[in-house]
Amino acid sequence: MRKDHPLVVVLILITLGNWLVGCQHFSGHDKIEEFIKTRVEIIKSKIDNHDIMGAQMDLTPLLREFPDRAELHTLSGFINMTLGNHQRAIEKMIDAHELEPSPGSYLNLSSAYIASKQFGKARELIKQGIRLGKEENFIHLGRFYHNLGYVDEITGKHKRAIEQYKTALYHIPGYILTLDRLTRLLERIDRHD
Repeated sequence: MRKDHPLVVVLILITLGNWLVGCQHFSGHDKIEEFIKTRVEIIKSKIDNHDIMGAQMDLTPLLREFPDRAELHTLSGFINMTLGNHQRAIEKMIDAHELEPSPGSYLNLSSAYIASKQFGKARELIKQGIRLGKEENFIHLGRFYHNLGYVDEITGKHKRAIEQYKTALYHIPGYILTLDRLTRLLERIDRHD
């Protein structure tokens, strides 16, 4: 029977203990991530079912506990847009963008500026988002063009709006929101072709 030196046994136990603590930490991290993911899905479901106040009530303590999570600020921004709190929506989308700058955060922030009728700021963000989106092969690039078309339509630049909507449809064929906006615009300006 082999007899190990007591110091070797102690080092093995310390190493094993550190490994187990590391595993527990990782496991705890996974549990937190799973908890946040589950809560976010519940909140999204409430938003989809038009339970905006319920979504807000669920989100508030979660955002307080995890203020460094961009997706929580984004959800808060969408909830505030729905409630008509446009300035608060912009603030939350800015928070999300600062935490995690991405094509999606440009898109969401541009939508908040559009909702608050700040079309110049929205246009700037859309153009920046398109550049970044092209670099990163952003799969929702067509939504930038949709937003740009909407800004052009609202500001009376109908010819440009039509082109932007067509570009949006090139990127996302059959995108119902763009088809609807384009159809309404063409009918409004008597273009039945």
